[in-house]
Amino acid sequence: MMKSATIWLSVGFFLCFCVYPPAGAQTTFGSITGTVTDQSGAVIPGVAVTITNAGTNAQRQATTSETGVFNVPNLAVGSYRVRMEAGGFRGQERTGIQINANNVVNIDAQLTVAPATNEIDVLGVAPVIDTETSTLSNVKTARELEQLPLVSRTGGAHGFYAYTALNPGVSKLGQTQNPAVNGMRISQTVPTIDGIVVMAYAGGGGGPVQPSLESIEQVNIELANPGAEFMRAGNFTVVTKSGTNQFHGGAVWDYNSGALNARNFFSNTTPFRVFNNFAASIGGPIRKNKSFFFVDYEGSRDSARQVLTGNTPLVPWRSGDFSGVRVINDPRTGGPFPGNTIPDLLT
Repeated sequence: MMKSATIWLSVGFFLCFCVYPPAGAQTTFGSITGTVTDQSGAVIPGVAVTITNAGTNAQRQATTSETGVFNVPNLAVGSYRVRMEAGGFRGQERTGIQINANNVVNIDAQLTVAPATNEIDVLGVAPVIDTETSTLSNVKTARELEQLPLVSRTGGAHGFYAYTALNPGVSKLGQTQNPAVNGMRISQTVPTIDGIVVMAYAGGGGGPVQPSLESIEQVNIELANPGAEFMRAGNFTVVTKSGTNQFHGGAVWDYNSGALNARNFFSNTTPFRVFNNFAASIGGPIRKNKSFFFVDYEGSRDSARQVLTGNTPLVPWRSGDFSGVRVINDPRTGGPFPGNTIPDLLT
C-alpha cells in the first residue's frame, strides 16, 4: 500500500511539473518589425522574411500579413541581416541591423518589380532610432564600458554600476552603488542580468552580484517608461557575452602601486600598496552554426599597509581625573561632579 501511494505521488509531481506554466521573467531580447510595400505604396502580403544573426548564422523566418506587416520577437543582442523576397519582386537585404536589449527596431522596405533575372538589393542600415515604444533608454556596449575612467574594474570601484551615474537624472545614494533614477527610491530601480532580477540589490548590496566587465556585452538603462514586465519605474539591463562563429577574446592587467599616492597626514612616509587587477576571456564555436562557448575570469590582489588613528586617554583620565577639561555633569543628578572627577563610575 505504501509503495503504491509513493508511485502515485511521484506521478502527480511529474504531471504538475509538465503542465504547470513556467514562471515569467524579465527579457533581454529585442524585436524586428516592419511593413513591406511596392513602389506605389500598396502593401505586399506573403513576403518571406529571413532574419540572420551575423555572429552565429542563426535564422528566424516570418511572412508578412495581409497588411504587409511582419514581426520577429525574442532576438538576442547582436548584429543582424534581414532578407525579404516575394514572387515578381526584386529581393532586398538589409545589413548591419543592431539589436539591443529590450529594443524594437522598425525596418520598412519598398520592393520593386523584378527584371527578367532575379536580383537582391543589399542595403546598409544607418543607426536605428526606436520609434516603436515610448521607453527612454541609453545603451553602452562593452567597448564603451571599458573606456570608463574607473580607478579599478572591481565592485569596490562600482564597475559597470558607474555607468548608471553618467545618465541624465541619475544620482548615487550616499556611498552605495545603488542609483536613484529621477528621484525614485532604490526599490524602484532594479537591475536584471541576462533576464534574472538581482533581488539582493534592493537591500543595498549591488557589488556581490556584479559580473566581470570582461564578460559584459552591453548595459541598457531605461530612464522612463520601461516595459510592463519590469514592474518598476526605472530599470537597467545587463547582457553578458556569448560565443560566435569567430574566436574572440581579450586580456587585461591593471597594476597600481603607492609610488604616486599622497602621504597620510599621520605617517612619515607613503604607506606601501600594490594592487593587481587582471582578467581574460575567450569565446568561439564548438560546432559552427550550432553551439558556442564563452568563458571569462577576473580577479584582484591587494597588498597594502594602512595608517590607523585612534583616541588614547591621558594618564589622569584613566584614574577619573578630568580637571583639565570642561565641567562634566553627573547624568544621575544633572549637576557637576565634585572636583570634576568621576572615580565612582570607574569602579
